[in-house]
Amino acid sequence: MLYLQHLCTWYRLFISRLWFIEGFRFWNKLWKRLNATCVAQIIIELSIPCLTLVILLMNGLASLSAVIVDWDSSAEAGFLPKASSGNNKLLLDVGCANGDFPRFMQQLGWRVEGVEVSANSKAITDFKVYKQEFTEIPVYEPRYDAITAWAVLEHIHDPMAYFKKAAQVLKSGGVFVFLVTNFKSLSSRHLFCEDVPRHLYFFTEGTVRKYLGVSGFDLIKRDYSDKIYSMRPVNFLRYYFYRYIYKRRLGWIDTQFTRPHFFEKDNLRNCWIKNLRYIISSPLYVVDRLLMPIYERYQIISKAYGIATYVARRG
Repeated sequence: MLYLQHLCTWYRLFISRLWFIEGFRFWNKLWKRLNATCVAQIIIELSIPCLTLVILLMNGLASLSAVIVDWDSSAEAGFLPKASSGNNKLLLDVGCANGDFPRFMQQLGWRVEGVEVSANSKAITDFKVYKQEFTEIPVYEPRYDAITAWAVLEHIHDPMAYFKKAAQVLKSGGVFVFLVTNFKSLSSRHLFCEDVPRHLYFFTEGTVRKYLGVSGFDLIKRDYSDKIYSMRPVNFLRYYFYRYIYKRRLGWIDTQFTRPHFFEKDNLRNCWIKNLRYIISSPLYVVDRLLMPIYERYQIISKAYGIATYVARRG
């Protein structure tokens, strides 16, 4: 590890000379664009050299957050059956926000409606939106071919009422597709990645199966991945270090010595020397970020990721 740090130091010195020669603005802009988020993608798909990854992480650690939203409507649409303009299928999106996902589904041949209670969402005029809780919409018989709820159920006070309402208004054979956090994951249970107090309920596959069974649904698919949302296992290495070396639980305060905190505490200017100082003083944090993409992929493969999407069919 010491040898790797020396290489990092010389590499940063070399880059700093390039800044001087070619111009600060160009290199600084390029450096910021190569943040840790894109490095995580690069290491998985292109297997770039480990040394380059470490150097890029020096200037991108601050961009890593625990929960990241990737509003990729095509990924969401992949959980729904295909439709065409002639089959007249009707979708209800619960928590439709500004309507981006329903509009995307319209392009794929679906008729759409939405439910949105937030006063912060933009006005929607191109399709019908119910401005009340899902359980209170004036629909009392099977009407919809599909209902979606992306990151909604953890925010409500009575999830069972939502499951029962979905069963009431879905046609036989219709699907209920919903995304929730996974409380069995390390990120949710031990790494303080849940959005408390906005998250009121925490779900595991076991509790989801109970909700579905009581309300008359059959679970047909479950997906643990970062296709739509990411819940990165930030501080996973610190958790294991505290558990097996310090023999104690990781506390919330133990996760707060991050790079931004380091610079704010001493009112330091963000430059390569200060970055190097932080790396030397916080090797566990740096190694955690370096290995996190690998551990995150392991979570997905082992179905222990912090985000889960379920597809259930109405009987």
